[in-house]
Amino acid sequence: MELTERSLGIVILISGLGLYSILSDDVPALVILLSLAVFLFFRAVLFYHTITLVSGSVACERSVGKTIIRQGTPIPVRTAWSCTIPEECTVTFEDLIPAGAAIQNGTASANISGPGENATVSGSYSISPVVSGDIMFMGVRAIIRDHYFTSAIEFRLESFRRPALHIEPVAIFEHDEGSGRYGETETEKASPIHGYGIRSFRHYIEGDDPRTIDWKMTAKHGKIFVREYSGLAGEPPLLVVDLPDASSEYSTRSYDLMIGGMNDALRAAVRENRGCSLLIISGPNLLKFVPFEKSTVKARKTIDTLRGRRRLLSWYRTLDPGHIRVFLRNRENPGSHDQKSFSSGLAQIYQHFLPAAPRSRFEIQFKGVLNERKITGIYLFSLFNGDLSHIRSVILQGRSINARVILQVPSESAGPGMFEKISRLGASDVKVIR
Repeated sequence: MELTERSLGIVILISGLGLYSILSDDVPALVILLSLAVFLFFRAVLFYHTITLVSGSVACERSVGKTIIRQGTPIPVRTAWSCTIPEECTVTFEDLIPAGAAIQNGTASANISGPGENATVSGSYSISPVVSGDIMFMGVRAIIRDHYFTSAIEFRLESFRRPALHIEPVAIFEHDEGSGRYGETETEKASPIHGYGIRSFRHYIEGDDPRTIDWKMTAKHGKIFVREYSGLAGEPPLLVVDLPDASSEYSTRSYDLMIGGMNDALRAAVRENRGCSLLIISGPNLLKFVPFEKSTVKARKTIDTLRGRRRLLSWYRTLDPGHIRVFLRNRENPGSHDQKSFSSGLAQIYQHFLPAAPRSRFEIQFKGVLNERKITGIYLFSLFNGDLSHIRSVILQGRSINARVILQVPSESAGPGMFEKISRLGASDVKVIR
């Protein structure tokens, strides 16, 4: 509870009268002093009653344009505040916006003047979140004033913080550009996962990518037609998300780019195929397999529940039997090569090692995933930190079923040296998520 200018003036007057009455021994001044003190005390008790009355009747109804949005997208917000206001009282309501969000336009506060029972006022504004994940409003602040006192009360119960917002991180799932790029560029919109040929044409539906419009068909028939590509017309693709180890350090920005790229890929797969398969791994640990998914919200919640786990199993430059077979297959006749060369010596070691080499559990599990559905395209999202033996295993098994394996690399991880290292893994293509 704070003093207003009027009550502050009364306090200064009381102090002056007290000093004067002490120095001059003036009884009337002392009487005036006591009268003003009693009056101010009475107003303080009355204001305390006002605070109790107002705070017990505050209600808030808040509505937003969407509860699931992309990071940085403006969200329109409309809030209605109501309370009971006594005479000579003014209440200013203010929305406490979520942490990590900024007001773009409008104002998040409004005033109500008394008296009135269940007096209501509303305000509208828009916020833009700069963070990702599930966030909520911080609550409501009510500033109560009368002529002599003012007090600010914050209401942070869940009823004052709703609704919850799900913010998806921004990243661009790139698949039309060639590989070999790294660094910062600007990309304004994600492209759908196109195939290699046009399967059919259909009428334009709101939300379709304008770049898929076929202008010749549109001009011929006088209606907007879009192209449907044949590359993903069959089975849905497999999205593989490689979560980092909880015990290792990694960039939060790179992680958000990776998850944002996965969200964009899932949307594109839904638009083209009405869904996709989702596999969540952490190194050579298979955490969860979802045979069919078309909701970015469910996919994000699944990933969030699995994030932050320590890897039970780690590989370091591990070669499974599949790698050995490929190495030997690439050598037409290992015995005919120079026996003193390193590759020839390695081939001889592999030939003796191969019959007793057991298949890893990760290879068996991933093979089961590939047998679950007919997979023609595998999109692997990873931070590419640490050892990449498990990624090499995914690529090899994908190629064994003639599926294209495309690695999705966050732009912060795609430096020249790292990009060259990733390119040697043998994937069909390497794309940068920006």
